Amino acid sequence: MPAIGTRKEIHRTGLAAVIVANLLWMVLSLVVLISGVLSPTGLGAVWIVLQSLTVGGFAALQCSGLERL
Repeated sequence: MPAIGTRKEIHRTGLAAVIVANLLWMVLSLVVLISGVLSPTGLGAVWIVLQSLTVGGFAALQCSGLERL
C-alpha cells in the first residue's frame, strides 16, 4: 500500500483500502485491549490507546483527502 502515495494520481479505491485498513487497526486495537485477550501493563494500555487514536486521526485525514478527489 505505500506505493499508493508515490503515484501522480491517487486512485479512490486504493485510498479507500488504506482508510479501511487504518480503521480496522484502530478498532481491533481497542477491542483487544477491552476484551482482555492481552494483559498489557498500564503503560502498555496507554500506548495502545494513543496508537489507536493516532491511526484513527490518520484515517480521518485520509477521508478528508478522499472527499477532495
